[in-house]
Amino acid sequence: ALYHVHNKLILHRDLKTQNILLDKHQMIIKIGDFGISKILVSKSKAYTVVGTPCYISPELCEGKPYNQKSDIWALGCVLYELASLKRAFEAANLPALVLKIMSGTFAPISDRYSPELRQLILNMLNLDPSKRPQLNEIMALPICIRPLFNLYTDIGSVKMRRIEKLLSPVQTGPQGRPGGRVPVSRSRGAGKVHSLPLS
Repeated sequence: ALYHVHNKLILHRDLKTQNILLDKHQMIIKIGDFGISKILVSKSKAYTVVGTPCYISPELCEGKPYNQKSDIWALGCVLYELASLKRAFEAANLPALVLKIMSGTFAPISDRYSPELRQLILNMLNLDPSKRPQLNEIMALPICIRPLFNLYTDIGSVKMRRIEKLLSPVQTGPQGRPGGRVPVSRSRGAGKVHSLPLS
C-alpha cells in the first residue's frame, strides 16, 4: 500500500499503528488517515513539520527537508512496535523525545525474531535517510517475498469468487421470476460442484 502511495509521489506523513487497518477477515491491511499527507512535485521534498511525535524522523526533528524516506522511518517505528509491544522512542516530554529520536537510541529487538527482520528494522531506523532502504528493496527481501506472494494469491482467489458470482446465469422459476440455485463449478476442489443462492 505504501509502495503505491509513494509511486504516486504522495507522502503519508502520519504513519503509525493506529493508522494501519485490517479488514473484517483480518487478511487485508490498509493504510488510513491521509489528512496531513502531501503530494510532491517530481523529486521535491517537504518542509512542514507534521506527524505524531513518537514516529517522526530525525530530519523532521531538525527541521530539514524530507521525502519518502521519512515514511520509511515511521514504518520502521511501526514494525519495532509490533515486535516489541512498545514504541521505539518514548520520553516524558517533547524535548526529551526529540533528543532520543535524533540520537537514534532504542532498546534492542528480542532475538526471538529472525536476524533478517531485526536488521530490516535497524536499516529503516537509520539516522541517515539516504541509507534507509526504499520500499522496492524491502519488498524484494526474502522475508517479504513469500508473504507478498501469498497475499496476491489470496486476493486473486477472492476476486475470482466474486467474478463467478456475478457471471453465474440466472435461473428463472416457473413464473418467470429469478429463483432456485444455479450450480457453479470452481477450480478449487477438483470434482466438486458448489451451488450459489440467487436473490
